[in-house]
Amino acid sequence: MSSKILPITDNVDMYSFTYYSYPQAILKSPFFTGKKVAGLKIDETSVGKWSQKRENIDVRIEDERITFFSKNDYNYGMNGVLFRKVGLNYSMDLQIEYQQYTNPWGCIGIGIYRMIDEDWKNNSVLEFGQFNNGKIYIKDLGTQYEVTTDISEEKNSLRINKEGNKLECYLANCNKIEEKVYEKENVAELYIGIFVKLYDNCYYDFLFQNNLQLKYDCIGKEITLDYDSGIMKNDNYFTADYFFDYSIESVSTIKKMGLSIISYITGKISNGVYLEMEIDYFFLPNSVCYSITHYYHRSLIYGYDSEKEKFNVIYIEKGKLIIDSIGYGDFIAQIQKKDSHVMSIAFTPENIAYEFSIEIFKRNLESYRQGESVVKTDIIRHSDSYVYGMDLYNIILKKDGLQSFIEDIRMSYLFFEHKEIMYRRLLYLKEKKNIKSQKFDSIVTNALYICNESKKIMQLCMKEAFSSKSENKEKIKGKLVKIRNEEESLFLNIIEFFTK
Repeated sequence: MSSKILPITDNVDMYSFTYYSYPQAILKSPFFTGKKVAGLKIDETSVGKWSQKRENIDVRIEDERITFFSKNDYNYGMNGVLFRKVGLNYSMDLQIEYQQYTNPWGCIGIGIYRMIDEDWKNNSVLEFGQFNNGKIYIKDLGTQYEVTTDISEEKNSLRINKEGNKLECYLANCNKIEEKVYEKENVAELYIGIFVKLYDNCYYDFLFQNNLQLKYDCIGKEITLDYDSGIMKNDNYFTADYFFDYSIESVSTIKKMGLSIISYITGKISNGVYLEMEIDYFFLPNSVCYSITHYYHRSLIYGYDSEKEKFNVIYIEKGKLIIDSIGYGDFIAQIQKKDSHVMSIAFTPENIAYEFSIEIFKRNLESYRQGESVVKTDIIRHSDSYVYGMDLYNIILKKDGLQSFIEDIRMSYLFFEHKEIMYRRLLYLKEKKNIKSQKFDSIVTNALYICNESKKIMQLCMKEAFSSKSENKEKIKGKLVKIRNEEESLFLNIIEFFTK
C-alpha cells in the first residue's frame, strides 16, 4: 500500500492538552461521529420497493448500497427498519460495510420475517448482523441455532436463496459461499427486513459524563490545573481514553528489532493505528516555527504517502489543532537529534458500551460543590496536595495563585473549556432527554453566560501576558469572583432539577 490516511478532524471539543485533543481529533472525525451511521451493500436478483419503519434515522438507497444517516445533532436513538416482500425465486447477498460504535450493544443486519405487523419483531425466522465488537452473528429463532464469528475471518456477507418454497442461507465472503447456516422447506410468504438498531453514539455519553471535576495541584511544577483523572463508568473507574488502547516503543528499540522507523509507522497506519510522538515544529510548513526555531512537541501521525515520501500529522499550536505534513527526510533528521518514543493509539472500545448516568452526573456535581475528588483518595498520589472544584477559587483568587493562573495560559484555556463543555452538556441533555422546561432553559442560559465570561477571562490573560497592566488583573479577578458565585448557583439548580 503506497498511501493511507486515517480519519481525523481539527474540530474538537477539548484542546487544552494533547492527551485530550488527539483522541478527540480521532473520535470527532466523520467516520466515528458523523451523520453516516451505517452502510450496507446489496446484490439481489430482483429489485423492489422498500417500505420504511424508522425513528431518528434517514435512509438513502443508491444502486447497490443502502446508507443510514442520523437525524439529530448527537446521533442518538438511531433505529430504523426497511421491509420488502420476497417472491418465489429470490437471491440476495448482503454485506455490512460500516456501522458507528454505539450504545448499548449496537447492531445492523438483516432479518427474515413471516409477516409484518405490530408484532413483527417476534415473527423473525432468521437474523444476521454485526455487533460493535466486530462479531458477526447468525440466529435461527426457530431452532435456537446461533453462530458468532470474528469479522476478521471475513465471513461478513449473508447469501439468501429462495427457490419456490425452499429457503437457504449462507455465510459468504466476496460472493464465495463459505458455510450453509440455515435451510427450511415449505416456506411460503416471507419478508426481508434490513434493520439498524444502533441506539446512541457512545462518544457523547462519555464526553459529557466526564470532564466535570477540576483539580489544582498546589505543588505541581508542570501541569497545575487539570480535570480530575478518575473517569467513572457505571461506578467503575476508567482513564480519559476509554475508546483506545495504547502501547509505547522507543525509536532505539524499533531499530534493534531490525525495522526502520518509516516502515514501522507506515505498517501501523496501514493497520488502522495512529501514532503519537515528539516532532520538531521547525520542519512543519504550517507552524509558526517553520524554518525559524526548533521546538519539539508531541504530534499525531495519521497518514502517509510513500510516493510523495511524507507523513500526515496534526499538532497543537496556539490552542488550535493544525493539520500538516512532514517529509520522510526531515522526519528522520529530527529523530536523530533525540531518542523519541512512539505511542501507538488503536481504536478498541469495550464490548459493553458507555451510558450516561444522571445519578453519577449529580454526584460529580456535588463533589465539585464540596471540593471533593471523584477518585478514591487511596489511589491518588500525594492526595493532600490537590484542591478540587469550588475550592480552587480560593487558590487562584490569591495573589500568587492569580499570577500563576495568568502566566500559564493553559490554565485559562482549560478553565474556559470546562465551562464550555458544561454548557454543551446541558444542551445535550435537553435534546436527548427531550426536556421542555422554562427552568431548565434558564439553567442553560446561565451556563452560557458563565461560558462567555470565562472566554473573556482567557482573552484577558492573553493580553496580560504581553502588556502586564494592573487593570487587566483586576478585571480577571472580578470576573473570577462573579463566575464562582454564578457557578455555585448553577450547579445547585442542576442538582435540584434532576432530583425532582
